[in-house]
Amino acid sequence: MREPSIPQALSNQSLIDEILANSSLLINRQVKLAKLELLDDLEKGKSTAKSLGAAAALLYGGILFLLAAASVVIGQALGSLAIGMLLVAGGLLAIGGVVGAIGWSSRIRKPMARSLNELNQEISWTRQQLS
Repeated sequence: MREPSIPQALSNQSLIDEILANSSLLINRQVKLAKLELLDDLEKGKSTAKSLGAAAALLYGGILFLLAAASVVIGQALGSLAIGMLLVAGGLLAIGGVVGAIGWSSRIRKPMARSLNELNQEISWTRQQLS
């Protein structure tokens, strides 16, 4: 990193050149930060999608068991097979509900929040400098 310049000692052209160089460096760093944050958000999104996919599969299995149990109940007024199927279906639905809740709670609520916050701060700073 180089030494900061004293603006009073620079010519107008040198001052403009330094401002442009610093702006370019700042933009490059912000782009790198945004890329890193985007990759982090994508990883989180993949994890959320996997959890929600597992929840959907378990819920689907639970629904199938409920339908099978309902068909047995209709076929037999008081069959013990139906009670067992209802217990398995209820267990699968409960597990699917928990996995779904976990997956839903880990979703990304504000994508690229750090980059957007930094950008808003820089816009505010620039407006202050120009006014």
